[in-house]
Amino acid sequence: RGWTHRRRSASTTPGAMARRFSLGVLFGGIVSAADVQIDFPKGPKPLPPVPPSPGALRPHVVLFVIDDWGWANLGVHRDQAAPADATRTPNFDTAVHDGVLLERHYTFRWCAPTRSAFMSGRMPYHVLEQTNYVSGGMNMIPAKLKQVGYATHQVGKWHLGALTEWMTPVGRGFDTSFGYLSGGEDHYTHMIGGAEFGCVGTDLWKSNAPAYTGNGTYGAFLYNDEVQRVINAHNVSQPLFLYVATQDAHAPDQVPLKYTGHFAEYTEGYAVYNGMVSAADELFGNMTATLQAREMYSNTLIIVSSDNGGPASTYTSGNAASNWPLRGGKKTDFEGGIRVNAFLSGGFLPQAIRGTVLDGYIHCADWYPTICGLAGGSDCRDAVSAAARGVPAVDGFDMWPYLSNATAESPRTEIMVARCEIPNQHNIPRSVTSPNCSGAYIRGNFKLVLGEQFYGFWQGPVFPNVSTNHSLFDFHVDCGTGCLFNIREDPAETVNLARSNPTLLNDLRSRFFALNATQFDAPHLPLDPALCKSFVSNHGGYVGPYLAPSPPPSPLQGPFTLEHNGTCLSPILNRTAMFQPCSPLSKGWYTGQNGAVGDALQTINGSCLKIHAVASGSCETWTALYLGQCKGDSNSFTLTSGAVLASNLCPNHCVNIQRDSIVLGLCGTAASGWTKKEELL
Repeated sequence: RGWTHRRRSASTTPGAMARRFSLGVLFGGIVSAADVQIDFPKGPKPLPPVPPSPGALRPHVVLFVIDDWGWANLGVHRDQAAPADATRTPNFDTAVHDGVLLERHYTFRWCAPTRSAFMSGRMPYHVLEQTNYVSGGMNMIPAKLKQVGYATHQVGKWHLGALTEWMTPVGRGFDTSFGYLSGGEDHYTHMIGGAEFGCVGTDLWKSNAPAYTGNGTYGAFLYNDEVQRVINAHNVSQPLFLYVATQDAHAPDQVPLKYTGHFAEYTEGYAVYNGMVSAADELFGNMTATLQAREMYSNTLIIVSSDNGGPASTYTSGNAASNWPLRGGKKTDFEGGIRVNAFLSGGFLPQAIRGTVLDGYIHCADWYPTICGLAGGSDCRDAVSAAARGVPAVDGFDMWPYLSNATAESPRTEIMVARCEIPNQHNIPRSVTSPNCSGAYIRGNFKLVLGEQFYGFWQGPVFPNVSTNHSLFDFHVDCGTGCLFNIREDPAETVNLARSNPTLLNDLRSRFFALNATQFDAPHLPLDPALCKSFVSNHGGYVGPYLAPSPPPSPLQGPFTLEHNGTCLSPILNRTAMFQPCSPLSKGWYTGQNGAVGDALQTINGSCLKIHAVASGSCETWTALYLGQCKGDSNSFTLTSGAVLASNLCPNHCVNIQRDSIVLGLCGTAASGWTKKEELL
């Protein structure tokens, strides 16, 4: 192809120690502290500003991640047997020819673990394989860059935690964000199902609140506009970190007709999927042009990668990608699922390395220390902070010496692709011969694949096509106690060497299980469908972080009662106010910014204490109280200087206790004694 090949990897191995910790089960609805102990996950600690390291190059950095991009769906990887019009990625192809093609760039088999590795520098088995957020004990790359003076912005897909505000992009170090918090959604309505949040709703988030815009607009167009806004508004004298994670080419397979016309001679599935890739290519081209127009391109490093192999099976969401000639695809540990399209571009690249190809091992976790080092960050392996917080240190290597040709070989010689996963977690199929483990490991030329994989067929130069019939080839592949491949000599994984090389097989298995023993996950945070629905109801149909809102304007928590130690004003079924033993979800009442609004319950998204039958002006004693929408009217309560919750609607009436119920009663009886505490329990 006219490129220069450079040498591959050398010695040294990454290692990290980790430990697990536990979290009590959080049930939907309201729970009592007597019923369950909850160790709610803590957010990241702010990083104080520090000066960058002397001599740091400090380029602008763009991390551009395409979702579910098939190996053969990039023009430079199009097989010679495929027609010239089988792909349409002119901007990507031009960038590859002027940049550096990374031919051995590895990720996880599906998206969130890969993204967690990009952002945290940890291999997926040390950060997020079986949980739903990245531990607050781990710094993310935007926070590290912000610490040394970078502007940081995120556009597109997040998928790294969203149940609490500190898990969102801004909570993890980005100055601004615009995109969706979940893993996949409709490209036009931006609606999601209930699997990730616990309820259905529109998922479009802008920094600290729902975006309330764009419904009906194709996602790629929204993200294109935001990328343009960020670059055009940027102060070019400040280094920029821009993370763009496209919605294309993730299912559901949807794209405007203008992108499918080029593929009119192919099947509909082929045309739509490749049209999605073309839409991502267009976004990339527009971004590059704007960087050039702002005279930023000459000092910009652009890192482009897929998050996993393309989906080709009926066992995946979407099945129209092609990873030919690699085996398998998304959700498998075969090369088609984890060896992905990746390249570098941008004017920051030294002239001598442009137009070259690197085939040394690189893992997506390596970009954290690489970017951090270029920016002049401190402690880019997070060794000090990780030890203090009980989380693994960064696993990645600083690849810049290898990428810039200062050294001939990659420092990475092994990759813990995926740890031992128990069947039925993330729908891992059960292997007959190895029922307790499914995973993969690479060292040197060889690769170990364990357990049963969802599929393992080869797609062909043009896939799907009119003869594609998944029922003929789309089956699970059982590697049992281990398939062994020489992926340098046999990149398509056609020959299993396990029987002929038992010593090597056992050696790789031993190393795999030694690394597997250090696995780490933050405790999985259960969903609360009731709170999710309440959030959606109070935010115009949009989902968002509902489990731990930002601290209220006042740091005081409550209300608690002085007369009944350990009991609190609590919501039952999110509506009726009750008098109950204090639980983790009854804390969180606070005084609104306007005293007339009264005391709101932050765990129910700003709901306030209300009086039933207020429309008829009822102020009858023992009227039941409930939780309702906070408004600037008098149907609310204020904690007075006399430590009572007084009604703003009914004179001389206060919050009273009647057995275990909260009712309206005369002030001065059981209404006295309410207080607020700074302590959470």
